[in-house]
This record gives sequence, structure tokens and C-alpha cells, in this order.
Amino acid sequence: MPICALFAAQERLGSGYWTRDIHDIQPSMTFPITSQSKKIHIPIHNLIKRAEGFQRDARLEPVYVSLPPPYSLSTQEFASSYASGAQNIAHLHHYLITQPAGLFHTKKSSASKKNYLRVILNPEALQMMDLNKFTRKFSSLSHQLSLSTTSSSQIKQVSQHLLWQAKPFFHQKHLNKIKHLLNTKQTIHVHKHLLPDFAKKMYNTFVPYRGPNCFHAAVAFQEKRFLTMKRTNLRKEPKHHELMINHDELWHLLNWYFYEINPKNNPLRYGDMLVFFEIPDQLNASPNAEFRWIVHASTYLFNNYVFSKGSKSPNTPYTIKRIEDEWETWTKVTKGKLALKVFRRSFHNLKDKSHITNRTSWLF
Repeated sequence: MPICALFAAQERLGSGYWTRDIHDIQPSMTFPITSQSKKIHIPIHNLIKRAEGFQRDARLEPVYVSLPPPYSLSTQEFASSYASGAQNIAHLHHYLITQPAGLFHTKKSSASKKNYLRVILNPEALQMMDLNKFTRKFSSLSHQLSLSTTSSSQIKQVSQHLLWQAKPFFHQKHLNKIKHLLNTKQTIHVHKHLLPDFAKKMYNTFVPYRGPNCFHAAVAFQEKRFLTMKRTNLRKEPKHHELMINHDELWHLLNWYFYEINPKNNPLRYGDMLVFFEIPDQLNASPNAEFRWIVHASTYLFNNYVFSKGSKSPNTPYTIKRIEDEWETWTKVTKGKLALKVFRRSFHNLKDKSHITNRTSWLF
């Protein structure tokens, strides 16, 4: 991104409105819902695709296991825990020691992980393993929400508030379908009826690619064509899927198509983008936000629920989470330096209609 464009973005956004206390976040609507939480796991066929294809397609992240020192102990413990039967323990242990597929190296690694042994698992290694047990290592909690309206006042509230806020994200035909469910007092399932096309398709799924991240999920929720606009998706990252969105690209998009709100005075609406920052110690001396501080983004639904993806890793799925859980997770990641800003879509400012080549076929 040109430096002048970044400076312009920082001038137009990011002054004030730092949210440091989760209790300052207020929903504009709360409905009686049923929530069923469950843990979801990476499909085995997803692991196999990554193990078989990462050498041919650099966008596929290899399947690997991180083993702490002392390696002689951790390799043996892993083999004993995940081998498919006693006869494969020695074979799997030997694989981890000899590392025929090599080690997985990343550019960035936290201090606590830098000494870990990251052994790539090839199809031969996966055949020695209990993959059902192994996939549970990467389980993620997700919520399945349903909304039942039993009184005329509840029907009116959902129709006048929720559907009004969600209207820009759906075709009128779909909104009419929801209204029919309301009027006939049928159950509305959020993942079926109240998520836009992208979020509905990707809910509780894993992709095998390295790159699609929380920023990608938040942008695609708004409008999938944002992912292919020259103004938004400026560059292709090596060894990552071309739809990856970086924090500077997200910041540029926010500058063009969103405006900032103060959630303490302006309750959250369906579709608001929640952007999480790791702020520096000298924030008081420099109150304007910088894109380099952005660590996460999610999209508000209603009550205390958001739609998001955990990271750019294919080990994290697209899920519905509670805001409280997001706040707790990123407070730990930022070691208490977490701050939040909320951005609302301006549907009257769709300036840029230019596109890159079509990159949507893999998801749509």
C-alpha cells in the first residue's frame, strides 16, 4: 500500500473510542435464544489433503506436530498417545526422530515456541496414527443458535430491529422467508437463516489453505467482492492463499467503506466489525490507532455473539463465538494490552468497483 494512503487512512480513522472494558460493549438488541455449544474437529480428509499436497501447492499448510524439549521424551510420548495400535508406536517414534518429510519453519515464532521441534507428518505417518484422536488436538468450540418467537411482541421486535439491521446483507426474497418463519412461529436457525452467503457456507468448516484468516472472514461477511478489489486485496503473499487479507489491507478497507462508532454510546448492530488491537504502553501519548497494532477481527451478530475465524492457520475453523470468549482469548494473547474499536459499514460509500481476477471459485 502506498505510504500516503496509509497515512490518510490513519488520519480518517482511529482517533478516540478505545474500548478497554468489555462491559462498555452494549448490544442494541437481545432476544431469547437457545444456544448449543459443541467442539468441532478438523475433518480427516482435510489433513490427508494437506499431507499429500503441500509439496505441490505451497498454499497448503503441511500437517505438523510441535514437540517440546527434551525431544527424546516428547517424541516417545506423542507416539504412545497417537499411534494406531501398539504395533505402530515404535514406527511412529522412529518417524518423529528421523523426520523424513522435514521440519516446519515459520517466519514468526513466540519465545515460548522457538525451541519446539515441528515435525511435518506425511501420508505415511498419518497411516500409523489414530486420526480421530489426533484431530481432537485441534478442536474448537462453536455455538449453534436458534431463535424461537412465541409472542406477537417478540415477533415485532425481531422484525423491526434484527431484520432491519440485517437487511443490507440479504436479498428481499430471503428476508421474506424469515418473516414467514416469524409469522408462523417457526424456529429460526441462525446458521441457516441469519448468516450471509459466505458465513453460512463456511460456518463450522476448516479450509486446508494457509492464509484465510480472521480479517478475511470479517471482510467476506460484509461482501465477498471486497476480497477481489484492487483497492482492498493489494498483494499476494508468498506461500499463502491469494485471498489472505493483511492488517494494512483491512485498515485501508475500513477507511473507505466504514465509519467508527463508540460502543459505549452507540450499541452494537448486526454486521458491525469488531477490531482488536494490541496497544503499546505509550497509548496515552499517541491516541491514534495504527494498523500494525491490529491482531484480530470479528463480526457482530446479536446478543453477545460474533462470527469469526481464529487465525490464518487451517487448524482454526469459522465459528460463532461469544464476545466474552473472544475478549478472554485476545487478552491472553496481548498479555493484557487489549483494546477494541468498532466499525460500521457505510452502504452509501461504495466508491471502488475495480476488481482483480476472479478468486472466489474456491469458496463459492
